[in-house]
Amino acid sequence: MDQIRDFNRRLFTLVISSFLLLGSCGDTSNEERVDNAISLANQLLTDKDCAGAQQVLDDLGYQSLNSEYLIAYASSQACYAGYTTTNLFSNELSKVGSTNSAILGSLTTFSTSSTSSSTDGTYNYILAAVNTLLYSGGISTPSHTNRAAKFNAQDLQEIEVFSLYLMLTLIGKYFYIHGNTDSQGRKGSLDSSETNNCLADYTTTNGQALRAAATGGGSISPCASDADGHSELAAASANRAEYMCQGVVMFNNFVDLVSNVTISGSDTSTIQNLSDAVGTLCDDAGLGDVCTVKSQSECVNTIWTATGENGEDVEEFFVAVFETMLTDS
Repeated sequence: MDQIRDFNRRLFTLVISSFLLLGSCGDTSNEERVDNAISLANQLLTDKDCAGAQQVLDDLGYQSLNSEYLIAYASSQACYAGYTTTNLFSNELSKVGSTNSAILGSLTTFSTSSTSSSTDGTYNYILAAVNTLLYSGGISTPSHTNRAAKFNAQDLQEIEVFSLYLMLTLIGKYFYIHGNTDSQGRKGSLDSSETNNCLADYTTTNGQALRAAATGGGSISPCASDADGHSELAAASANRAEYMCQGVVMFNNFVDLVSNVTISGSDTSTIQNLSDAVGTLCDDAGLGDVCTVKSQSECVNTIWTATGENGEDVEEFFVAVFETMLTDS
């Protein structure tokens, strides 16, 4: 019976989607066709029909300059991961810490954060949704400034507010995966599938020196070894550059969003206070371009290889920012 209902729903979606597309040949204007498709997609998302919503939007054709389309498309991607903004506001935002040492750990305690690896579908659906919005307008390098050149202030605000909500979820997943965090968000304390006490292995001269100095000062506890990182960020990992750069890029985009988005309402006061908390660590460490890179391809192809020891700048970023912000206290 469930299969029949599912088939009927998909058939209905296909028929309506086809009707909307064919309507462009009759009296329906292109603007109306786009509006109708977005409206139908949002109705399907309300029914949690992720595939149906995405099909309608795909059949319409990608609308890179339509903010409502982009938000609906990102919503259809996040839908596969079970994300809802209602859950974020009802159950998660109250958990967000407001200090440097509390933010990352608190995000790992979200009910949506428990994720097995970077290949997990729920992680990659949220990542795809975030990228849909970060690169909106067809830009090649994501930033508030570049998006502002493509959208009016109201549309930009809507895109970036939703980006920020999704980013909180994505960051929670990333540091749950790589931080080995327990139910209280403490690094190196879960010890189930992984037992790492550091986020990454440190293999470069400067990365090891910074890690040793931070360990001596007790600021990155329990990380106390150059070879105690999560398996995905270990020295031998084939995807080490990709996954470490994902962390740097998402964090830099997160800071950019927090610094530029205006959110109203008492439930969002925690987010409003995050800019001051997260905006200075990287600059204070004097790490240069790695503090501002917001493109995954630029991080992997340029930042990672910028020194004689590949990954040196990224390793320093991890120690100065991530290992410092995510601890066992």
